[in-house]
Amino acid sequence: MDKIVDIQKRIESRKQKIHLKAYQKRKDALKRITQCSLCYMKCAICGMHLDASEYGPAPSETSGREFTLCRTCGEELEDFLALSDTDERSQAFWHNSEWEDMWSAWLKYQQAITRFVNSTEYKQLQEELDTEW
Repeated sequence: MDKIVDIQKRIESRKQKIHLKAYQKRKDALKRITQCSLCYMKCAICGMHLDASEYGPAPSETSGREFTLCRTCGEELEDFLALSDTDERSQAFWHNSEWEDMWSAWLKYQQAITRFVNSTEYKQLQEELDTEW
């Protein structure tokens, strides 16, 4: 009877391996999302890779936000922040309501990533990833 294979155990084992592999891929994807979104070596908006001479406004200049931006994106963000505090209209023709919606959504996205990275669950995930790497 020792040579009889329990097919149920093999099926469960295979399912567990598939599940663990999918779980690992999801953890790796979350790591890439958070690391790439918060990377200080590229512009947080356009993704252009930066060196120290190309950094736009320092985080303290962008209303205390901690984004690494190229000069152009930093200026656009400053325009958005200045216009969102007033009822003025911009001289730039592309500063329309869709432009405002885009910047508003981008800021909310950045805030959501920051909240997620600061969550207890993300810290637990990070500990798991650190032990695996």
